[in-house]
Amino acid sequence: MERHAYCTISHGTRGDVQPFAILGQALRMREHRVILSTSKNFKSLVQSYDLDFIPIENDYEELLNSEEGRKLLKANPFAIKRNLRTYIYPLVQKSLQQFYVIAKASDCVVYHTKTMVNAFADTMPDKMIMAMMVPAIEPTKYFPNPFIENSY
Repeated sequence: MERHAYCTISHGTRGDVQPFAILGQALRMREHRVILSTSKNFKSLVQSYDLDFIPIENDYEELLNSEEGRKLLKANPFAIKRNLRTYIYPLVQKSLQQFYVIAKASDCVVYHTKTMVNAFADTMPDKMIMAMMVPAIEPTKYFPNPFIENSY
């Protein structure tokens, strides 16, 4: 895999991916090389920002719109937990493996917390940057977590 100056990694909904495409576009306008790695269903969105695209084979939308996905959503909590092992965990594991390979080949990686890349980010601390569009998971000086007392 060719080395890139910046790699942005996200997945989820369009609202999770598009901010990373905008960031990538801004970096590209400053003549940095940028790729965005996300679910394969966002290819046209990523390319509309004139970014290189590396697809991840985890289309959660496809799963949720499938017959199995509809059954998952209608199931009781015990069945949902059982089905996580069957449907969701394998997607997460596969995407983490793909993200790891991409991160190793990149100079700098900006990643969405939803990707769970923090599972291996500490193995490459000099190049990993966690980015949050809404600072709800990790409190900051200006945005403490409203649900955790003394969060900053």
